[in-house]
Amino acid sequence: MLALQQISPPIYRKGTCITPVSIDYSWYRKPARVVAFSNIEGFGEERRYILSFPKHGTSSVIFSQKEIETHTKRVDDSYCN
Repeated sequence: MLALQQISPPIYRKGTCITPVSIDYSWYRKPARVVAFSNIEGFGEERRYILSFPKHGTSSVIFSQKEIETHTKRVDDSYCN
């Protein structure tokens, strides 16, 4: 079980539009919308981001909290519409 001090609140909420800041991501310069931030059965105890890609033709994808919060930035909602 994770210690309480290891659990960080998410910086993004459901509905937030984000994009990677690193060219290492296949979706660099493309938007993603946060669908959820939660525990997912089969992925351990760590909560994860579930993202959808409205303009990339990809279904929802699961990412770790650290990966998303380290390598993305918030962008205006209009990028995801």
